[in-house]
Amino acid sequence: MATQAPISPAPAADALQGAAHSFPRRDSSEADVMPIARRTAKLLAGGLRTALQPLASERLTVTPEQAIIDTHDSWLAAQGQSMGLAFYQLPPMKGRLALRLGHDLIAALVDAFFGGSISRAKTQKTEYSPADLRLMHRIADSLAMPIGAAWGEFGSFRCLAAGLTDDPEEAKIAKGDAALMIQPFTLTFAGTTSFTIDIVYPIAMIQSAREEWSPSQGPEAVTADPAWRLEMGGAMAEVFVPVRSILARPTMTLPELANLKPGDIIPIPPAQNIPLIIGDRTFARGSLGEQNGLAAFRIDHIEKG
Repeated sequence: MATQAPISPAPAADALQGAAHSFPRRDSSEADVMPIARRTAKLLAGGLRTALQPLASERLTVTPEQAIIDTHDSWLAAQGQSMGLAFYQLPPMKGRLALRLGHDLIAALVDAFFGGSISRAKTQKTEYSPADLRLMHRIADSLAMPIGAAWGEFGSFRCLAAGLTDDPEEAKIAKGDAALMIQPFTLTFAGTTSFTIDIVYPIAMIQSAREEWSPSQGPEAVTADPAWRLEMGGAMAEVFVPVRSILARPTMTLPELANLKPGDIIPIPPAQNIPLIIGDRTFARGSLGEQNGLAAFRIDHIEKG
């Protein structure tokens, strides 16, 4: 009787191990970059529309897409042999970012600029003409202000145009294995004509100015200084406020009041809903009882407001 040989798990394990290394891993230090980049992209979308819509004389909608983390070499290889990149600096950040402008978008904008339609068939060109490069320079210069304004919401950043290129040899903005954040934007003109542009940030560039990020990133980013909290807690522990209560409100006739003398006892009937007063406001209500042989006040509920 033939027996079936056991199946070795080694090939499957090797395949999983190989697959695990085929994807870029996000470093834990990148987690603080993504939220501020998403908010910047939302702010920048309006600036892109304002700068690019007049070039086509058609209504434009700009939609920020999900940001992508990739390595520099992987991103550069995906661009092909010819690309249009405009470079910017965001001091006090260290380094430069890149704006990728595709052939199809530039050719369509040039055609629309000279009286054509933005919705023509997308070009298959692999090189930029002199007219394309002139328009790229114009776009690059016009986008420096909205990029700076978007980042200026989160710190003392300003944007400087730093040239452009269509040569892959001049496209390097970081080391080969450095992490990049690619922020795509979809440009949709009247009808269904759409294009994609990317703003590419080296992660290290954004992190280089972390201390410049202002608390305007959001209330969750504001944390109290531990030393200040300790001192404030100690100071509040030394603050005393007067607390009093009114146990009863008995009534007496005028003759009874006139005949009071030392040693007289005024009975206090059991009462509920007795107020606990701080200053001139009722803080809580409760009832009178006894604890450890002493009269005691038990809080039943705290007053609102």
